[in-house]
Amino acid sequence: MKFASAATALALTSLAHVASGTDIYLTEMPAVIPGNYTNYKYDTESGSLTTLASQLESSYTAYDMVAGSATCGNRYYAAAVQAFISWGLMVTDVETGKTQVIDHTDFPSETNDKLVQTIWCDGTDSTGNSLIAVLSDTENPTYSVYRLVVDKDMSVSTSLIADIPQGPHESNTGWSTEFQATPDGSQVYASWAVKGSSNSNGSIKRVDVESGEVSEWSVTGDNGYVYAMFPKENDAKQISAVLNYNGVSSRAFLTLNDDGSVDLGDSEEDQSLFLGGMPWQIDAEGQVGMALDNKQPQHIDFFDVDSLEVLSSLEEKDIFGDVQNRKLGGLTWGK
Repeated sequence: MKFASAATALALTSLAHVASGTDIYLTEMPAVIPGNYTNYKYDTESGSLTTLASQLESSYTAYDMVAGSATCGNRYYAAAVQAFISWGLMVTDVETGKTQVIDHTDFPSETNDKLVQTIWCDGTDSTGNSLIAVLSDTENPTYSVYRLVVDKDMSVSTSLIADIPQGPHESNTGWSTEFQATPDGSQVYASWAVKGSSNSNGSIKRVDVESGEVSEWSVTGDNGYVYAMFPKENDAKQISAVLNYNGVSSRAFLTLNDDGSVDLGDSEEDQSLFLGGMPWQIDAEGQVGMALDNKQPQHIDFFDVDSLEVLSSLEEKDIFGDVQNRKLGGLTWGK
């Protein structure tokens, strides 16, 4: 793979054409508590903003939707976290506007102590009721891939697909960008950093959702751990990725070898690729990615998955017509 020039990237067809869907969904969290979280749909082609739902959050339910999110069937889902206090899963019916956060205490006993890290639609379920999710223990973080099913009565059932192994010297990177799935949700990737290595290397794990089989690769060298990666297809051998080394980010194109090693290829420093901790999204065709910056005022970058060149950006003012330093999260593609 070669780096595309900025001119080439900007000369690509409009976002509405290259992406498989023009709608994006996002959530605005309340500036003060008590206050309302609000779900929106934004049409990137027409520029129209639609309010889908709004729900009061009290001092006891101050959830943030800053981790995984997905739009499946007629539902918009987002992981909900109230740091160190509570967590759960927000579910919004995009047709009726009914919304609620299912608290973790309403999960089955085997998973009601686990945090929802990130989620994707289950490609085997056309109803939109089933999700593929990475859940983690809250005490001594370990990570597993689960299937979550939310029925019409908002009851949750969970089934373990596979644990994501961590070596004795490995740890999570600290960013939700470390998890990614193929566009059809059939394979889930995770990247770990090696403790005590100044974050100079790590590993990649891949879970096959159907079989539960786990594959592993070691990332060595001095270019950094994998901050984010973008597998376009099942059993991908080449993956575009963002590396991070002591706060310095670069784009790279990884080759996953059969012997468990990773060729990093050429890398190119680009600090604009570091956008904080919220998960990056890939559209259904594996062509366009997007990410929501953590810094205020927040903006959304849309990028070519192959080159990681930015195609376009949306500022807060573009979406809402003004700048109020809104607290935004739960970004995902529409269906």
